[in-house]
Amino acid sequence: MKTTALRNRQRGFSLIEIMVAVLVMSIGLLGLAALQATALSRGASADQRAQAVNAASELIDMVRANRGEANRYAGAFAAGACNAALLPPFGVPAGNSMAIPERNAWVNNVRCSLPGSSGNVQIAGGVIDVTIAWADARWEEDAANQATVVQIRSQL
Repeated sequence: MKTTALRNRQRGFSLIEIMVAVLVMSIGLLGLAALQATALSRGASADQRAQAVNAASELIDMVRANRGEANRYAGAFAAGACNAALLPPFGVPAGNSMAIPERNAWVNNVRCSLPGSSGNVQIAGGVIDVTIAWADARWEEDAANQATVVQIRSQL
């Protein structure tokens, strides 16, 4: 009789064991959620860096296609608002060069795709240097260190 009573008492899990198992599982799931959030954030930052590199390469190709007016593409641009009216396709005013409307559309495209972007284009001695900077708060908590910069130098 004693063995039957002892066997019935030891069957199943205790409430404390179940609570510990739930606690361990919830900590693991919270870790997975944090990992997913970090991956999404870093993926968005990588996408912005890719957009900046593609934009710089696009401008370099524009300058190579219009070498006669290469110096018209040079100059700095400050952060500004995106203007959907300036996105391609755009018309070229009669008698004007293609360089200025192309550059304006390119600057606007950079502003639309990268928040708070600014940059500089320098052309000297057959070398073009394109710099694009934008705010990316995903990497740095400190507001002073939020600028992400892409700089591409190429031979024309």
